[in-house]
Amino acid sequence: MTNKKLRDSLEKAIKTFQKEARSLISQKSTHAAKAKQQNKDCIQYRLGKLQPHLQDLANQFLFGGYLHVRGFVNGAQVDKKIYLNAIEFYYHECKDKSPDNQRIKDYIMYHIPDETTTPVSMSKSAKELRQWRDNIFPLGTLHAHTSGVDITFEDPKGKFRASVLIREYIVVENLDFSNLRVEHRSTFLYDELLMGMNAMNGNSISITWQDTSKQSIEDTTTKGRVNVNLKELVDGQLVVQNTKDTRPWRFRRTTPLNTSADASTPVYRVHESFMKALHDDAENIIRKYIGKGVEFDSHKFIQEFTQRHQKEYIEALYVLRDCNGPFQELHSHIGIFLSKRSYLEKLGKEDSLNIFGYYSKDIGKWKY
Repeated sequence: MTNKKLRDSLEKAIKTFQKEARSLISQKSTHAAKAKQQNKDCIQYRLGKLQPHLQDLANQFLFGGYLHVRGFVNGAQVDKKIYLNAIEFYYHECKDKSPDNQRIKDYIMYHIPDETTTPVSMSKSAKELRQWRDNIFPLGTLHAHTSGVDITFEDPKGKFRASVLIREYIVVENLDFSNLRVEHRSTFLYDELLMGMNAMNGNSISITWQDTSKQSIEDTTTKGRVNVNLKELVDGQLVVQNTKDTRPWRFRRTTPLNTSADASTPVYRVHESFMKALHDDAENIIRKYIGKGVEFDSHKFIQEFTQRHQKEYIEALYVLRDCNGPFQELHSHIGIFLSKRSYLEKLGKEDSLNIFGYYSKDIGKWKY
């Protein structure tokens, strides 16, 4: 059962996941018995228990905030918002007293305890690497490696290692939401975070996760991770198998990032029942209550539409209650919607009376 709402912060969501994961680990023997009763593989049974918690956490990463990057490049201040577009989870339960066939293993991870057979003599660098792998990353560590950048959330007590790889991301520079950049190459995130940043002359570099409750949970696709084959421990050594790892631990947005008309405000999303009513009934309302060939502006349409969809209109305003101007925000979404209708002819813009009895400038004008 997945959580239908975003939590207040990514940190709270991660701590909830950590608690649930520890609980699942403590129930390994119980899961093994239940799997046997149902004639199921124990690992597959336990993966099924874990998946809803990964989905909840994926929703928080994808829709609950962004990485905020600030600094100076060539003397100019840089302010970037990096929204996650696709992520991949990596999760490995560390060795304990329970049988190995009950443990979820993910040997492809870069940062897990070394379980290979220890040679009689080890070089200093090999010992340092093993010691590094044994250390627990603090929550929220940015771990850069050859595949990109992870955000880590390992168990403080060492029961499991976990991280999320930022596989795809969306960049908004200097609050300019009109020029989004979608990047599918995960290793290019190194450049977005640090390339050209000046660390001298008192210039500071800041990379922080910024929570926002203004986005709502939307649909995601789940697939196997990119270029990941199973990796198993065979005779004390890790061996990459020819079998693709099909665990559905890659989560991706199915809809584009929806931005506010006012790019200086957080990203807002309109209530889905309101948008459904717009898509389903807009043309019918224009045809029936405005008329074919009649010129009208966005305010006239809003008047006719809201009269017939009052419930959806109130719900949408409630979703936008934290916005500085919820009416303006919602009406701007309606204007954008009308501008994309192929059945409408755009006639330009005009000053028009809004619902408060004041004139608004540059309101779209249309003809059906």
